[in-house]
Amino acid sequence: MARMSFREQIGDWLGSILDLYDVAVRDEDGDFRFDIATSSFAVRVAEDASLVHITAVAVHDALPSLELYEELTSLTLTTPTCTLLWTENSVLIRIGLRGAGLDQSRLLYSIDEIARVADRYAPLVVSRFGGSLARPTGDVSELDW
Repeated sequence: MARMSFREQIGDWLGSILDLYDVAVRDEDGDFRFDIATSSFAVRVAEDASLVHITAVAVHDALPSLELYEELTSLTLTTPTCTLLWTENSVLIRIGLRGAGLDQSRLLYSIDEIARVADRYAPLVVSRFGGSLARPTGDVSELDW
């Protein structure tokens, strides 16, 4: 039996929970894309499998400003597991994980953490700086896996 590649292993781990929602999609770059709670996610495995990047779009159409950047920096400091940033009119929440030693529970914990941070802070960012939630009808109760 052939050994499963790291990217295939990540897909297997994600599939174990995402198939419940029937939302997992693998794009042309090999990234895994799905929606959970109030955010749209992408999981990317580096070519050499050294890193796994989990990114969620939390807010669309957020206009850049010094105040927004300061707020995102402040929020990042209060959520040490995640980085909140602005790019191309969107607010993203990101976690980078080392590929070596990564297991399913750490991967799922990181997805859960990003979803909870987005659910908590994205509405505040929208109310203060404008834009719209990535998934306004999303529900954080989806995270009860």
